[in-house]
Amino acid sequence: MRKHRFRETLKSFFEPHFDHEKDEMLKVTKSEIDEKVKKILGMVESGNIDEDKSKRQVVSELVNELHKEYQSLYDITGEIRKKVHEKGENSSSSSSDSDSDHSSRRETKKNGKVAKDDLKQQIETADHEIANLKNKLTTSVEEKEAVDSELEAALVKLK
Repeated sequence: MRKHRFRETLKSFFEPHFDHEKDEMLKVTKSEIDEKVKKILGMVESGNIDEDKSKRQVVSELVNELHKEYQSLYDITGEIRKKVHEKGENSSSSSSDSDSDHSSRRETKKNGKVAKDDLKQQIETADHEIANLKNKLTTSVEEKEAVDSELEAALVKLK
């Protein structure tokens, strides 16, 4: 019964929080990997790879690209798994009240970690915004100084 309830809870939390952009990236990466595998297999099956340096180079590049895309695919699925796992942990705390003392301490610890991670993310976002605003301010000040110097030069010419 608990497993069934957990699965249902997991499903209910998974869909609203699923990153559709990452899902699209997964599909694109998978199709690119499939294409490269077909190319590699075609070259390998055609034979004479050992004798043709250009074919070896192409196969080597395809294998390297395949590895990079595999890593990307692995990272994206890892992020999705992590999100699902976090949502499952958050939902499991509301599904049972037995062992409440032990589980509440554990959940408090987990919730504290999640809150800490969220705060870190917010701080990083704020830091990036501050850096962007500082860059804009610097650019604006430089542009203002350039306009001021052009204005002074124009005033000198008028005198």
